[in-house]
Amino acid sequence: MSTEGISEAILSRLADEAALPVHTAITRFAHAAPARNSANFSLSADPPNLFSSLNTINTCYNVWIALPQPSSSQLSNLRQQLSSLPSPSPVASVEFVYASRVFCVPLLIINVWPRLQSLILIAGSWGNAQRMLESLSKSSGTSKAKTLAQHMLRRLPRLSLDSAIPGLLHFRSSYLPDLLTNSWLSDEHINAANQVIALHPQRDASIEIMDTYFLVHLKNHLERDGNLLRRRPRIANGIITGLLIPIHHASRWSLLYVDIPNRHFAYADTLDLEAHIPPPNCLESISCWLSSISGASATLLVPTPLPFHLNRQTDSHSCGVAVITNIAHYAIGIPSGFLAWSQDATTAHCINWSLLISQRIWLQDIPEQYFDSDDSMDIAPLGPSADSTDSDSEMSDPSISLPIHPSTRIKPAYKQLTLSFPSISRQEWNLTEKQRYLDRCVERENEQERIEMMKAKLKLKRQQYNRERKRKQRERKRVACAALKVHPGGPSSITDLHDAESPISDGNTCPLVDPFVHQRLASLTHARTRPGQTASGAARSKKARIRPSTATRRVNWCHPLIWPVIDQTSRQVGFPWSPTEVVRRLQRIDPILWTESHMRAIEAGDRTQATGAGRKGVFECHLQVVRSIRSCLVGLRTAGVSLNLNLIRGYMVGVIQHYIPDTFTRPHKNRPFRCSTQFVRRFLHTELGWTIRKGTRAAQKYPSNVNAVLLHAYLRFACAVRDKDIPSCCIVNADQTQVVYNPGDQKTWNSSGDWQIHILGSDDKHAFTLMVAISNSGSVLPFQAIYAGRSARSLPDPITPHALEAAQLMFSLNNSGSNNYWSSFDTLCIWVVRVLVPYFLLQRAQHKLPENQRCILQIDCWAVHRSARFRDWMKQNYPWIILLYVPGGCTGLFQACDVGIQRILKLAISRAAHADIVVETATALQAGVAADQIVNDQTLRTLRNRSVGWIVKGYHAINRPDIVKKAFALCTVPETEFNLSYESLTSRAARQAILDLRRTNPELYTEITSGRDEITSDNTVNTHEPNEDTRGEETMAEDDDVDHTVEEVTSLVLNAHTAAQAARPLEDILDHASDEEEHS
Repeated sequence: MSTEGISEAILSRLADEAALPVHTAITRFAHAAPARNSANFSLSADPPNLFSSLNTINTCYNVWIALPQPSSSQLSNLRQQLSSLPSPSPVASVEFVYASRVFCVPLLIINVWPRLQSLILIAGSWGNAQRMLESLSKSSGTSKAKTLAQHMLRRLPRLSLDSAIPGLLHFRSSYLPDLLTNSWLSDEHINAANQVIALHPQRDASIEIMDTYFLVHLKNHLERDGNLLRRRPRIANGIITGLLIPIHHASRWSLLYVDIPNRHFAYADTLDLEAHIPPPNCLESISCWLSSISGASATLLVPTPLPFHLNRQTDSHSCGVAVITNIAHYAIGIPSGFLAWSQDATTAHCINWSLLISQRIWLQDIPEQYFDSDDSMDIAPLGPSADSTDSDSEMSDPSISLPIHPSTRIKPAYKQLTLSFPSISRQEWNLTEKQRYLDRCVERENEQERIEMMKAKLKLKRQQYNRERKRKQRERKRVACAALKVHPGGPSSITDLHDAESPISDGNTCPLVDPFVHQRLASLTHARTRPGQTASGAARSKKARIRPSTATRRVNWCHPLIWPVIDQTSRQVGFPWSPTEVVRRLQRIDPILWTESHMRAIEAGDRTQATGAGRKGVFECHLQVVRSIRSCLVGLRTAGVSLNLNLIRGYMVGVIQHYIPDTFTRPHKNRPFRCSTQFVRRFLHTELGWTIRKGTRAAQKYPSNVNAVLLHAYLRFACAVRDKDIPSCCIVNADQTQVVYNPGDQKTWNSSGDWQIHILGSDDKHAFTLMVAISNSGSVLPFQAIYAGRSARSLPDPITPHALEAAQLMFSLNNSGSNNYWSSFDTLCIWVVRVLVPYFLLQRAQHKLPENQRCILQIDCWAVHRSARFRDWMKQNYPWIILLYVPGGCTGLFQACDVGIQRILKLAISRAAHADIVVETATALQAGVAADQIVNDQTLRTLRNRSVGWIVKGYHAINRPDIVKKAFALCTVPETEFNLSYESLTSRAARQAILDLRRTNPELYTEITSGRDEITSDNTVNTHEPNEDTRGEETMAEDDDVDHTVEEVTSLVLNAHTAAQAARPLEDILDHASDEEEHS
C-alpha cells in the first residue's frame, strides 16, 4: 500500500473542497465536527480501518469528515511522540473513540488534519458573512448597503471557498469574509485594495500608493546600508509627486500623505483627528530615502493640512476600511464615484470593496460582451446617490465596462528566497499566536494561584512557629516555677500579699500566692455586670445574650487599688524605668503561676465540661487528634481560607480514618459512626466556638392559578403526542443545574463574635453549568458541562481521571465563550447538535421510525430558551422537533429533571467531591504530613479536573429507567389524575379532556390543535436570565442530604407519589442522636 498515493488522493479531495462554490461549501461543512480536546487521540500498533487502501478513499473520506478533529495541542503531542519513537517502530495508526466505536487512521492523516480544520473554519466564516448579507438584504427600506448586499449575494455562487484571486498578490477568496463581517483588516486586505486602486484606469498617475511593508523594508535597508536603496526614476524625474502610505501603529491603521516637491506631509488618523504627527522614526526614514533618490541634502518634512476631508471613527475595527476608502477617494476622485469615508456608510464601504476585489475572478471568466449585463452593477464604486429608490442608475458606472489597464507603476521583479523554515499559512500563524496568548494567560492565572497558595502556607508555617515558640516559653516558665518551689496555697487575703514579700535578688525565692486569690483579684478589678453577660458583650449590644457565667481571668491593672502599687514600684526603680526591673519587683507581690489546672482550663477553651456519667465519645483517649484537627482548621481560617461544611467534614473523615481506623466499623446502637454534618457542627461549636450565618435557600413561589396553568400545559403536551403520534423515546425533558465547587458567597465557618472575617477569593464564585436531559422511555442523555472561559484551557485536562469514560459516554464539555459559566444561545445550539439530535436519530433507527417522525423537547422558559432567535434557528435546522415550555415558576412541579433527578444527581456529585477530599487527606497523612499542616488543594484547575469524575458518577447514579420514569410520573397536575408519564399522556382520560376543551375552552382547543408553536405569555415566564446566585435553580443548603446515601434518597424518590413528597427532607433523628452521643 502506497502511503504517498493515499496522501495525494486525500489532498486532492481537499483541494476540490476548497474550489467548491461558497454556498455549496457552507452546506458541506455545516455539521462538521470541530476540533475538540475531549476525544482521546493516541498512537496505536493496530492497522488502519480507515483509508486502508486507495479503493476505499471515497467512502472513508466522507466518514472522516464527520469524525471529531484533534486540537492543535493534540496534533503537536502526536508529532512529538512520533519523532521520539525508535526506528523501526510498531506504531501504524492514530486511534480514537467516537460513538462507542474505535477508529484507526493512517499516520499520514496527522499532516492532513490541519488543512481540513482550516477549511471548516473558512466555511464557518463564509456562513457568518452570508447570514449578515441575507439579514441586510431583507431589511426594511432602501439603502445603499441593502442594494450592495443583494448584488454580493448573487455573486457568492461564483466565488470559491478558498482560492487565489487573479492579479492580486498574496490574496485569497477566504479573506473576503473579514471584509463582509466588519472584522479587523490585515496587511493582505490593505495591500489587495491598494492593488485594485493602482490598476484603476482613472487613477492619478502622479500618486504612488505604497504597500503596508514599505516602512519596514525602508527601515531595514537604511540600517544596513543607505547606498543599497533602489533608485526610483519616476520619483527622481518628478513624475511621481505624492505618496500615500498606510501605517499600522498602536493596533490601528492610519494614513500618511507625502508631498515630494514641497517636502510636506499630512497625517490622517480617524480615531484621533487631533493627531498630526505620525509614529516615531517614520519621517526621518522617508526624508533620508527621498534625499538619496534626489541627491539633495536631507531635510525634514513639514506638516501641512490634509488634502481631503477626514471623518471621525466611532468604533474599534473600521480604521482599515477608512484608510483604503480615503486612498481611493484621493487617488481616483469623486467623478469616479469614490467618496470620502464616513462612519455611517462603513457597512456599504465594506461590501463595495468585497465586490471590487472579487470582480477580478468574475472578469477572468466572463467575455467582454457580457460586461454590460445586470450584474455589472456589483463592481461600481460607492458613489453619491440622488434618489435612494433608483438603485440601478446610482450604482451604474460606465468606467467599469472598460478592460483593466496595466499598472502605470514600474513593478520591480522581486526574487523570493527559500528559507529553511517550514512555511505555514497566515491563518495557521494567527491561530498559533492566539494559542500562545491564551497559554500565557493560563500560565499567569496558575502562577497567581501558586503565589496565593504559597502565601497561605507561609502564614500557616509562621503560626506553627509562633505556637511552638509560645509553648516553649510556657514550658520554661513552668520549669522556673518548679525550681522556685511554687506550690498551691499561701496567703488567703489581698492584704497579706505585701507581708509575703521576700528578697528575689538572688532569684531563688518567690512569694507564695493562692491562684484563687489571683482569680478573685481579677474579678474585683472589673465593673459589675449582669449575670451571664460579659463586659465586652454589654458594651457592644443593648440586648445582651444570656451566656453561662465564666470566671474572670484578666486583671485590670489600672484599677485604683492596684495602679498605685505599680506606680510606687516604678518610682523605686527610677530612670529609665526599665520594664524588666519593674516586672521583677512586682513579681514578688503577684508572681506568674502556670499550674496544671490552669493549663487544662486553657486547653478546654475555658468552657464547662459535662460532669455526668455520659457515654464515651469517639475522641476519648485521642485528645491529640482533636488538637490536630483544631490546629489545622484555625490555621486555615487565619490564612483566610474559606471553610464550608463539606470541606471540613472531608478533612475530619480523612484524619479519623488515619488515626482511629476502627471508628467507622465499631457498631453503636446497631449502626456505625458516620461523622454526620450534625456531628461536625457540634464539634465546631464545642471545640472552636464557630458558627455560620446567612440563609442558604429561598422558597419558590408558584403562580396563583397554578392548577389551571399546569392543566393547560398538560393538555398541550398530550395533544402533541396524540396528533403527531410521538412515542415515549422521542420525548425529552432538559434542565440546567448549577454545580458549585467554590461558592464565593462570603460564607465560612469562623469564631463566633468576630467582626472582621477575612476570606481569600471571597468575590470569586467557581461553578459550572450542567445540562441534564432525560427521555420519557427511561434513558438519560449525555451531559453537557459549560465552564467559564474562552479557550480549551478553560476546560478540564484531557488526561484527567474519568476523561476517557466521559468521552465514551459522549459528554460534551464546552466553554461559555465569556467570563461566566452561564448557558447561552451558542452553547444551547451545541447541545442540540451534539446531544439531542444524535439521540433522536438513534431512536429513529432503533425503533424503525419514519424519517419525518416528530419529536418533543420540553425545556424551562428562560429567556434564551424562548427567544425568537433560538426558535427561528430550530425551525430552520430541525423543524421536526416540537418545543414545549415548562410554565414559569412551576419547575418544582412540572419539570421531570427538577422533580426527580436533580436531587439524586447533586447528592452523588457532592459525595464524589467529599470522597476526593477524604482521599487527598488520607494520602497526605500516609505520606507523613502532620495533620495540622494539611492544606487541601482547592485551586480552580484541580476542582475543574475533578469535576469530570463527579458528573460521571452522577450520571451512573441516575441512569436507571425506574428513576427516570418515576421523575415523569411525579410531575402531576394537582386535583387531577394526570401526570407526564407516557401512560397518562396517551390515556383515554387525557384524550377525553382534550375533546372537552371544545366546549369549555374553545380558544385553547383551537390553539393546541392548530400545531402552532407555544409562545408563553410574559406574565408567566422568567423573562430575565438568572444571576450568579440563582442560575439554573435555587441554591440548596449545603447539608440537605449529605448525611444520607444516594440509595436512601433514591428510595425516597421512588416511593413518593407527588413532587412535594419527593422534595421533603429525610428523617435524620437517629443519625443526629447517635453522633451527638459519640461526641459527648
